[in-house]
Amino acid sequence: MFLDKFFAKNDSKQNIANLVDLEKFQLVEKLINSEIKHFIKSHNGKIKLEKVEEDIVYIQLKGSCSHCPAIELTLKGFVERILKQNLSWVKKVQKI
Repeated sequence: MFLDKFFAKNDSKQNIANLVDLEKFQLVEKLINSEIKHFIKSHNGKIKLEKVEEDIVYIQLKGSCSHCPAIELTLKGFVERILKQNLSWVKKVQKI
């Protein structure tokens, strides 16, 4: 069953945290797809959400974005700003 991996007998606290991270992942993914991806794509780049862990969002930037000199500006000034404005629990966005 799908939820079995989240609710093992020995480590239920950690598994509940994983479920919360899964829900947060889905929220971030939805926001990236609706508000961020089109901008990145217009600059011949791609953005991929890797994981959400302890309220930190980990993303990968590909295409033109992977070697752009303005990558930090895009990451902090655009991606992180949009996520924090819409999801108050986001601490920061980290590039992988």
